[in-house]
This record gives sequence, C-alpha cells and structure tokens, in this order.
Amino acid sequence: MKLTKIYLIMAVLLCGCEHKTTPPEINVELYGKWTSNDDLCNLELVRNGASIMVDKFSGINNKSLENIDLNFKKNGIYFLFSAIDPTLKFNIVYVEGELTIDNYCSEPLHKVSN
Repeated sequence: MKLTKIYLIMAVLLCGCEHKTTPPEINVELYGKWTSNDDLCNLELVRNGASIMVDKFSGINNKSLENIDLNFKKNGIYFLFSAIDPTLKFNIVYVEGELTIDNYCSEPLHKVSN
C-alpha cells in the first residue's frame, strides 16, 4: 500500500510539473536600420509579435528581399538568425554591435537608426 502511494505521488509530481523553456528575448537594439561601410548592404529589422523579421534588405549584386520571418537563438555572446523559409539561405549573426550576413554582404553591418 505504501509503495502504491509513493508511485502515485511520483507520477503526480512528474506529470504535474511542466518544464517549459522560455525563448531568449531579442535585444531591442537590433530593431531598426543597418548598413555596411561600403553602403552596398542595407537592412531594416522590425518586431513581428514576439519575434523579429527583415522588413527590407538590399545586398551585393542588387539582391533585394522583403518580409522575411526569422528564427533566432542566442548562443553565448551572439545571436543567430535564419529565415523560417528553408529554401531561402539567409542567415544573420549578431555579435558586439555588428551584423554579418553571409552570401549577401562582403562587410559587417552597423546600426544606423531605430
């Protein structure tokens, strides 16, 4: 009888306590306009609910993109953003006040305005 009560208590504790991970918060400094020193890459990031999205982007070779929803994760001191659409190879790394966009920009981007 005591063993049954112990199993019941353990089951209630294990099933009753949900362990939810809270997503990392996006640094508000990321929202706004960004540009590279050579002005060949320009980016505007905006809030999209609890997430973030690319409002407008123009890069080298006259590549223009708009309205790209982004996944993000914080990994140590940097944020990694990637397009939700898996066919779009658009990745951004944010570290120490600069954004790097591989395959689209030859230089890091710095913040211009909010």
